[in-house]
Amino acid sequence: MEGGFLAGQEGEIIGRKTAEAIYGRQQISAKSFHATDDGMKEGEAYFVIPGEWIAMRSSALRRGDSVEVLSVSGGAINLGTYRIAFVKDADEREVWDIGPAGEILYEPEAMPDRTDALAAIDHVEIIATKAEYYAIRDFAAGAGAPSLVLVQKEAEL
Repeated sequence: MEGGFLAGQEGEIIGRKTAEAIYGRQQISAKSFHATDDGMKEGEAYFVIPGEWIAMRSSALRRGDSVEVLSVSGGAINLGTYRIAFVKDADEREVWDIGPAGEILYEPEAMPDRTDALAAIDHVEIIATKAEYYAIRDFAAGAGAPSLVLVQKEAEL
């Protein structure tokens, strides 16, 4: 197998996250694992942006994307750019593509090809610091109605 690991190279994959289902006695390669870690830095955590705060977002949002969080009033207030940790439906299940080349084996699609989602997006979870999240939460609570626009940036696949 091209790019496969040989006996004795186990140390190269310890601690890495799998990019696909792996079964007993299956050959694996570097493509079987994510190239990067979860991207969290000291002081960061996952925070929910509830659907009731979101006035607009793309249906193509997926885990690993970055979003710029803006106020709904013409984007006058920029609340920062954050990495999406999870995109969830109303039942807390992750939203992903189910097309033939989609994420069934966690093979993320490029943004323009994300056309066959498993479910409708209800909310997202971002990676942020407590201070960053509280600023977003305070803005959304003070604004009342859905007040945030999530502008999708280039995917970090």
